[in-house]
Amino acid sequence: MNTANSTKRRHALQALTLLAIATIFPSAHAEDGSVFLVVTHKVQDFERWKPVYESTAAWKPGFGWKQRTVFAIDGDRNNVMVMEEFSNMEQAKAFASSPELKAAMGKAGVMGPPEVRFVNTLALSKN
Repeated sequence: MNTANSTKRRHALQALTLLAIATIFPSAHAEDGSVFLVVTHKVQDFERWKPVYESTAAWKPGFGWKQRTVFAIDGDRNNVMVMEEFSNMEQAKAFASSPELKAAMGKAGVMGPPEVRFVNTLALSKN
């Protein structure tokens, strides 16, 4: 698959995933100010990455972290999308730029720079 098609597929997957936030994160409400950090990256080995990622749960609450979901992109466990909910934009950005996260990504075998986005809920529908 060429790079342009791969990028289009990744962006389409991200758009569909973001549309599903209300289902995946039932606590997300437009008025509560929650922000979602969406990170996509490739990893050398998911089984190596996962325990390092899970160890970050010990210090995430200090950044207003609420919950997370981890996805495999196109069924490839080494091509990961992580969506994490934070209390507000400032805390989400502070977490994303923290030296702790950078160190954890290095230890976990993240390959190359991650793609990082911050999204917030504008509307919520349960139907």
